[in-house]
Amino acid sequence: MLRAKSFVRRNWPELLVSLWPLLYFWPLVLGTRRLFWGLPLLQFVPWRVLVRDSLFAGHLPLWTDALGMGAPLLANLQSAVFYPPNLLALLLPPDYVIGVLAVLHLSLGGLGMVRLARYLGLSSFAAAVAGLAFGFSDYFVARLWFITINNAAAWLPWLVVAADKTVRGNKRAPFWLAMLMALQILAGHAQTTFYTLLLLSGWGCWRAWQLRNARGLLTMAFAGALGFLLVAVQLLPTAELLVQSQRSSAVGYEFATTYSLWPWRLLSFLAPTFFGHPVEDNFWAYPTYWEDAAYIGILPLALAIYAFLRGRKNDNRLLVIFLFGVGLVSVLLSLGKFAPFFPFLFRYVPGFDMFQAPARMLLLYVFSLSLLAGFGVEMLRPSPRLQHWSRLGIAAAGLIVLIGLLGWVAASGGGGLLELRASQAESLLTAGRALTIGGLLGFAVLLLLLRQPAQRTRRWMLAALGLLVLDLGLAARNLNPLVDPRLYTETNPSARTVRNAIGDGRVFYFAADEYLVRFERVFVLDDFGGTAVDKWLQARAWLLPNFAVLDGIKFANNFDPLLAEAYNDFIEAVEAAPVRSQEKLLQIAGVSAVVSPIARPTWETIYENGDQRIYRIAAGQRVRFVPQACTLPSSSAAFALMYRPEFDPDTLLVIQTLVAIAPACSEVSIENRSTSIAALRLHKIDNPHHISIEISTQEKGWLVLADTHYPGWTTFLDGDPIELFRANGSFRAVSVPAGDHQVEFTYSPRSFSIGLGLSLLAMLLWIGGWFLIAKRA
Repeated sequence: MLRAKSFVRRNWPELLVSLWPLLYFWPLVLGTRRLFWGLPLLQFVPWRVLVRDSLFAGHLPLWTDALGMGAPLLANLQSAVFYPPNLLALLLPPDYVIGVLAVLHLSLGGLGMVRLARYLGLSSFAAAVAGLAFGFSDYFVARLWFITINNAAAWLPWLVVAADKTVRGNKRAPFWLAMLMALQILAGHAQTTFYTLLLLSGWGCWRAWQLRNARGLLTMAFAGALGFLLVAVQLLPTAELLVQSQRSSAVGYEFATTYSLWPWRLLSFLAPTFFGHPVEDNFWAYPTYWEDAAYIGILPLALAIYAFLRGRKNDNRLLVIFLFGVGLVSVLLSLGKFAPFFPFLFRYVPGFDMFQAPARMLLLYVFSLSLLAGFGVEMLRPSPRLQHWSRLGIAAAGLIVLIGLLGWVAASGGGGLLELRASQAESLLTAGRALTIGGLLGFAVLLLLLRQPAQRTRRWMLAALGLLVLDLGLAARNLNPLVDPRLYTETNPSARTVRNAIGDGRVFYFAADEYLVRFERVFVLDDFGGTAVDKWLQARAWLLPNFAVLDGIKFANNFDPLLAEAYNDFIEAVEAAPVRSQEKLLQIAGVSAVVSPIARPTWETIYENGDQRIYRIAAGQRVRFVPQACTLPSSSAAFALMYRPEFDPDTLLVIQTLVAIAPACSEVSIENRSTSIAALRLHKIDNPHHISIEISTQEKGWLVLADTHYPGWTTFLDGDPIELFRANGSFRAVSVPAGDHQVEFTYSPRSFSIGLGLSLLAMLLWIGGWFLIAKRA
């Protein structure tokens, strides 16, 4: 008992910041509810299910045939195949695991900030304030559903501790830094890792300058490189996909700056619901609530400002100035297109042109201000000047409350004081209510500071922490709608109908239809808080990619941030094709059904419920034999030829190559060609990395597999390797002589093999170095 009490007395800040998220989100922890809104349903749960099913089938999840006419799975960094906590999804339902891990990473982030604060010499109370402000900030809670961002960002304070110790010369710190860097990368969000590297670089340079220790900075760089080598098994396949993707050079400026911090949203750093709340359908700011969310609480914000104002006369003045600079720079860059700073970096500094949403850089603001709040606690002492400013602040807070109440009453039509349009009234209502609540919280905070005793008492600290917990709890309220677990487990009636109608055929969405269904039928912001499971079960009937993977549906579409070039070319070609050619292209891709809210009378309806419609088109063939081929130098030229009404994919194959393996298409007539009969048998695919096809033909020709062409696929004819070609714009083809043969397609990417070798070598270096240091200690 005494040991337990002693443990609690020493570690109460760690216990507080660790347990508070678990208590606040207890339905997720106990499994009575699930995360579902947006990306959990569209991406993270389907990816975890695909990974689990692949491992249970006895092979690594390198590739999936369920999405994008075949697509890399492990190479998709956000699938987070090697992230250790995700192994829990092998033992428990993935839809439950992502929610539990999301909450645990709130605890992990807060706990890391506590450890960083203690490492920098702050008291337990200061560490608790910093940990709560960071781990339960709006940045994390509002993005709880964006699993990979939170999982990666939670490691930030831990990395700073390891980096600082490394520069200071701690012998084991470089190994911790390497391992923590590896964990953050494996968590699956490259943008967060990029921002982390920016912070660590600045921190390391500042600390090395302060200590006059350039060697420590080099050691930190070595540790970072070792961390990257440890996860080469993940990074090399991801790099290969990046080179092959639509982001191979850079994202477009408009796309990159879509989620820039709207300058007026700076008001929400003081009053988070000033512009409304998504669950109340009254949010009226640009662009979405969660992308600009960065509220850390009134008390931490006040303490951070106090730390900066007092820090110039404190022993930690250099660190305080550095942290304030990080916070300021991150806010300025988060403004994106609304200020000149980010556009300059986008154009001239590598890395900034690879990611969307500059507002996500607010992570560094939240980090620096939370840590500054801890320093503010240490500097806070009763003084006549503090009391003077506290009294002025209390008066200002009272005035803010009065203004807020007047706006609230006026927006509600009280007294007929103002004639307002509906939109004006709603805006005034949200602002008035937020000012009232914020003013009351500010009043309480300033009153607490005014009544701070010369020697802090336990009661005063409990009041301060209670106020902070209340403040952050109110800000977090309803930001993450939860749903009954049945959403992930009950059978989808439309999926059953589709499977019976098309078997293993692929389903397709046109881009405009998918956008309309996703944002105007399913994930509708004016129903953000709607969690009735029956409604969402009905939404599942839309068979949106990727969540219809849960129903065993295979897609020609793929909702993924990185898309293979061959796949992307096909999607663009279908969208650009004349209407009369679209069905032909879909058949070439093995598509057998199209989902659309638009009536399409030329196609057979196989499922209809209101405007939910699923149409069967002429059965697409995943495998076909074509007697003759011609060559073109590019996929765009191939699709242009395939658009022509007289083009018949059963009689002519278009191969994209500069090598004269077949006549040029300009030399071949595509009209009135005879077909060829061949017996084809596609073996049942239990392993998407290995596809076996038996073929019997009386003449030489081409075997075409309507799966996405991608590096790493090799082909064998009767056991002997043969050359694989990109055909019909996006797919795979091999030349087959007359006779009976077995053709095998095998996915064994060199990027994975080389990455695995490098990771194993790095792990040996890590283990050897660790034990060498331990032996010398």
